[in-house]
Amino acid sequence: MEKIILSRVTTPRGELQLQQRTVTDSTSQPVYEIIFNGVFLMASYNELSAKAVATLAIEPLAPERRDMRVLIGGLGIGYTLQAALKCDKYLRNLGLDPVLHFEPSIPVLFRKGTEKYDIILVPVENSEAGPIGFVMDWLIETNKQNMLIVGEIDMRINHYLSGWGTIEEITDLYAHPQSYNQCEQFINLNLPKVRIHQTLSNGDSARKIIKNKIPAHAAIVPKICAEIYKLPIIQPKIQNSENNSTRFVLCSRQKEIQEKFRTKIAAKSSIIMDPRDDHPGLLNEILDIFAQRMINLTKIQSRPSKRALGDYIFYIDLQGDLLHVRNEECLIQLKRKSDYRILGCYNQIRTH
Repeated sequence: MEKIILSRVTTPRGELQLQQRTVTDSTSQPVYEIIFNGVFLMASYNELSAKAVATLAIEPLAPERRDMRVLIGGLGIGYTLQAALKCDKYLRNLGLDPVLHFEPSIPVLFRKGTEKYDIILVPVENSEAGPIGFVMDWLIETNKQNMLIVGEIDMRINHYLSGWGTIEEITDLYAHPQSYNQCEQFINLNLPKVRIHQTLSNGDSARKIIKNKIPAHAAIVPKICAEIYKLPIIQPKIQNSENNSTRFVLCSRQKEIQEKFRTKIAAKSSIIMDPRDDHPGLLNEILDIFAQRMINLTKIQSRPSKRALGDYIFYIDLQGDLLHVRNEECLIQLKRKSDYRILGCYNQIRTH
């Protein structure tokens, strides 16, 4: 592929290069790449999208500010990227200047997040498909290494059926498992015999079908992804519910980052309860501790402890700050009934 360097900027953070490569196929379509300090950051078929991400890396640092290495899931062209961009102003107001990195594999993302990145951003639940179990399991596991939830953001999700054919021509559909679940009603009604191919991310779904542009192959992708890859939209907004939303959380194991997010009183807390024994009424006894103190639980879910078959722990979201002094007695009572770990006390990030 032919490479053209469009711009090269030296900043206090290092050198950022925006370059264009022309794919030597029948379309000769240009690909825009961002190289930061000699490391490939992202690629996009959309120049404006590439430049938007690049601005997060080239803005000059103000005094007493610091770079914040944010690792997000996917290929950098889906909903998690949109969530990251929505958080940008909030993070800068905290004195943190985000530099985005991408990792499509959730297990690898969490491992990297405990080693060399300041923050990770991941989806944890959807209003239609419910909690993302394996992400929750990784939140629980990395909490043992002091990873805490420091913030959350909710985002409306619309899915688009994209490809070069018509609905009648589609025989193969590429979709991330969560996207498939959120569009299952449309698929069952309009594509009952289609072959489903699971992908690592929404961006991966798009990349699977752009190679050959076969009319019989389609993908479920966000609108931004269809625009970047210039995918024709066969049917817009195919999700089961018009109110489809996903909750993302920001997590960090660095004390400095945790303190910057910390407020006097957090609006929400997440906690893991790990009962030491099992007897009738145990869960009711734990829940009663919260009820007596008028603490409202917004979610409770059992997760395998991974110690033995049938052995479970409880993931609980609640309103209020468990680390506030007024909840000291609550934690003392919980300790008498069960081991526990606080996954985070945090606030929702408002983007308007």
